Amino acid sequence: MENVQKNNTKSENIEHENSEKNIKKHGERLLSVDIVRGIAIFGVLFIHPMIFGTWYTETIALDIVPMWVVAFFAPIILMGTWGGGFPLISAVVTTYNIYNRLEKGYSFRESAKPTLINSTFILLISPIKNLLFSRTWTNSYEPGFNYSVFSRLIEKGELAWPGPEKIFQIGSLPSIAISGYVTVFVLWILFKNRGREKVKRNVIILTAIGMILTFISNPLNEWLNPKVIDLFLKGGFSRFISFILRWFIGAQLSYFPVGTYAFFGIVGGYFIALRTPIKTIKIYGYSLGIFYLIAFVISTIFTVKYALSIGRNPVFLILDYEIYPRELLFFSLGWMMIILVLLVKRYEYIPNDLKAKRAKKSLFFRRFGVATLTFYCLEPIVNNTIAFLFHTIFGPREGFGIVDPFMTNGWAIILYVFTFESFWILFSYFWSKTGYKYGVEYWIMRFSNRFRKTKSTRLQLYNYTDER
Repeated sequence: MENVQKNNTKSENIEHENSEKNIKKHGERLLSVDIVRGIAIFGVLFIHPMIFGTWYTETIALDIVPMWVVAFFAPIILMGTWGGGFPLISAVVTTYNIYNRLEKGYSFRESAKPTLINSTFILLISPIKNLLFSRTWTNSYEPGFNYSVFSRLIEKGELAWPGPEKIFQIGSLPSIAISGYVTVFVLWILFKNRGREKVKRNVIILTAIGMILTFISNPLNEWLNPKVIDLFLKGGFSRFISFILRWFIGAQLSYFPVGTYAFFGIVGGYFIALRTPIKTIKIYGYSLGIFYLIAFVISTIFTVKYALSIGRNPVFLILDYEIYPRELLFFSLGWMMIILVLLVKRYEYIPNDLKAKRAKKSLFFRRFGVATLTFYCLEPIVNNTIAFLFHTIFGPREGFGIVDPFMTNGWAIILYVFTFESFWILFSYFWSKTGYKYGVEYWIMRFSNRFRKTKSTRLQLYNYTDER
């Protein structure tokens, strides 16, 4: 019996050593993270055109689509509301990279520089993308819709500059950028004076902050959002202040709450960089994930009761929103933690030869995951164009926000979904063969490499395999 126990212990040690060697060898790239990014952006490339391309707004979609269809696809719809996934994943990568650079003897400034450059680029790209390329959206400040340059051109045949309210259509980019700055600042505080060795303290602090912020985000939004709108309506310099505040408060994907997911991402990247045993990672990730899923169930019960008491449809109350509801916050964060742990276990804590095999099998999602920022910027251009053609062909098209025959033509909608998904799959395949040249990440990488001691591996799709 003792010999068996010794052999088992020896096998576990060998497996753990192999896992550590594997991570060290591929320290500049986490396979699991590229897969999570790929899943998240693929969800965006599916959910956005499906809802906003077919029915324009959530309100029209919920009015037209039968409730049994909404219920059937609810898991996919809910999984598609993963705006917080990008700040969380970015925090994993940032923490992992900064820790490894510090271990190699880099200064904190050198270690954090790539993240700061990347976050600044993202913050600058966001208003440009909104003004030029984003889809038409319901105006938050006055009746009607606001158009980007492209969406007005494709939908109305007019070439005109958007109004200032268009840049207030905050997507996920500001949250990702701000999360990058916050992650660097938090790590700078925690890692000072050999602080990166105080693992238990750091994990407790990060988890506590993350949980507090996720629970106060909704009340904070409800309280401050009217004040942000008032500042915008005043005009002048107040409008600029309201724009900055909008990054944090009041939009669907403002920093509160989706950016706060990053605190749990910091813990994840910290654990992986430390070569923490997978058992510890599983306990932490699964416990947190289950906790938030329980919070989702409890919160949903209260919301359903409230909706019924005022005579409203609970589904409408949850899914037709301007401010990200706490139900989606708890649901998405809970599943993100569980899925991230599963992927880390499957792709990081395994022998190198097995990792190479699994890397080949995961190419579909990694093709999307390597260049998520470019896909995010291109999505409204491509999908708006395809949607316009389908509304016109199966119309007549009546204009944005007006119900037309295409919206109720099931076979036409299926063909539409097949068309845009086929485009993105083929585009990702052929573009990956070029090394993702001339995308947003390509230019950011070329610029940031001037300030790095080692070149970025950001666009290395094949760094785990020689397959071409």
